Amino acid sequence: MYPRWLLAGCIVLVAQADGEPGHIFVDPHSGHFVDTYGRVRIFHGVNAVLKVPPWLPQTDHFTSDNSLDAKTMDLLQEWGFNVVRLGVMWPGVEPEPGQVDQGYLQRVRYVVDELKKRGIHTLADLHQDLGSRYFCGEGFPEAYVEELLRDPSSQMSQVPRFPHPFPDLPRNESGVPSLQGCLQRLFSEYYSTYQVGALFAELYRSGSRLQDGFLRFWTAISNEFKDDPNLLGYELLNEPSGTCLKAHDAFACRLSGHAMPVEFNNKVEAYYLTPLYQAAARAIRETGAKQVIFYEGTVWPKVGADVFPGPALGAETQQALAYHIYCQPGDGDNWPSGLVCDAAQEIFEPRSVSGKAAVWSV
Repeated sequence: MYPRWLLAGCIVLVAQADGEPGHIFVDPHSGHFVDTYGRVRIFHGVNAVLKVPPWLPQTDHFTSDNSLDAKTMDLLQEWGFNVVRLGVMWPGVEPEPGQVDQGYLQRVRYVVDELKKRGIHTLADLHQDLGSRYFCGEGFPEAYVEELLRDPSSQMSQVPRFPHPFPDLPRNESGVPSLQGCLQRLFSEYYSTYQVGALFAELYRSGSRLQDGFLRFWTAISNEFKDDPNLLGYELLNEPSGTCLKAHDAFACRLSGHAMPVEFNNKVEAYYLTPLYQAAARAIRETGAKQVIFYEGTVWPKVGADVFPGPALGAETQQALAYHIYCQPGDGDNWPSGLVCDAAQEIFEPRSVSGKAAVWSV
């Protein structure tokens, strides 16, 4: 629920050269990112995500925690960063179902253009955590969530109320949990709740109003930036959930989430994420946009299975797998403390590189 700046991982490629690079592409033979001169490009930078209105970092003045103004951009350039993974937030683009806010798109355009002046690319990230403020998070337009909460036939209305199976939280008069109450737990634990699972199940359901809005979001973004070589690509969905999608008891719900922080199969990726991502890719390509399309699997590392059974976008040559690894404070200080983090890296990287997708680590 807070503005967030985090270091984005470095792509394991080789050095930049001088000169205007133009559009960045994936070389389908090597999996490297290359410019129009065929030179391999390295990208390393930061996340910039504002998780509350106005859904973009401050651009008119400097702050130490949530600005992306001229001073901040100058510092990023001085420090040698050349990409910003920018949270282009769905509630900013579509404040009400079916209504695209052109003013918000122009504010995003301003940020992209200002970064370009400093030689910094932008990766457009549909960022979310838990999907909704009703569930101690953010990311989806609340009108969609409220519709599902009111609809007695929806899965969300039929499962136990958030944060069940955890103890209830204090709420305001609108039924929204208090932020203080939300912070009593790690936000990742709330993925192991029935209504959050129902929300993601609705996103993954073909033809749902929520999925239609998701596709409308990507049509609007790609139509705006299809001709912009400084827009590195489109990251379809931050940290999609595979937890509690169909669970109807506390044990199954928690076992599919925080209580079992590894996965032994890629069924969610195969049966839920791949169709969603392919639909989004079609919407993007229909606008004429040619930039790289980035996609993620569920966060937990896979043991004994590839992250996806194959490249999620099929024969599409301009695709990249963006995987996230979270290391706890102290990881790497010594061999035992770094074991889990190293193991996660070893699990993800060999199971991510095969096929036609480039690999992008956050």
